[in-house]
Amino acid sequence: MRLRERLALGERNLKIAYLNNVPKNSESERPYSGIDAAYPASSPVDGFSESNLFCYYQNIRSVVNKKDTFFLAALHCHYDLILLSETWLRPSIASSEFIDLSVFHMVRHDRARRTGGGVLIAIRNTLKFRGIDFGPGRADFPDIALAGVFIASVVDPSIFIIVVYIPPSTSLVVYEDFLDFLIEKFELLGDQVIISGDFNVPRLDSSDSRPHDRRVLLIGSFRDFLQLLQRNHIVNCMGYSLDLVLS
Repeated sequence: MRLRERLALGERNLKIAYLNNVPKNSESERPYSGIDAAYPASSPVDGFSESNLFCYYQNIRSVVNKKDTFFLAALHCHYDLILLSETWLRPSIASSEFIDLSVFHMVRHDRARRTGGGVLIAIRNTLKFRGIDFGPGRADFPDIALAGVFIASVVDPSIFIIVVYIPPSTSLVVYEDFLDFLIEKFELLGDQVIISGDFNVPRLDSSDSRPHDRRVLLIGSFRDFLQLLQRNHIVNCMGYSLDLVLS
């Protein structure tokens, strides 16, 4: 039986050790190879703090083909918020198929008109939150996936969190209009903001950015206007960061 399950059943004097940030079974030196190995905990079991908010972001490239894996991963992780882009979910797929709704609340936006895209925010049920109503202007961007929440009572003031997926085929006009739309919302909602998602801007942090890369200039201006910093510096095999985590 896994140590986490034994702890949950009330057995005492157990300790979960970590090897390279991955839980290992104390009964052997073999690294734990279950779901936590793929989704390691952000802190030990007793590491929760009311003054901290632990977030996990991933461009998952389909929840649909890994629903069972994700369900178990979410149960075993210690994150307060799980932010996903490219969920590839459809309205016909219930959230309960891939996450325990007794543990997490779910806010999601599926890309119903075609395959791909989609975003979600899973909020641990110990947090107070409310979803963001982006207003009638949201309808001007039907192909862009957007979800947002206010998280209250963890820190003061509240934090506004959004996750975005912008398709690579989005025109420059729509791209710029959407960023202006977000700026208007942020000016109304406050400056405690975390923005994450796939903005399909491959050269934002690259040394080979060129002046004619209009999207790079737009995102750079958007970031600087809101006085945000890019927190994600993980690049793909091409050396690009398609996903942004701004705060």
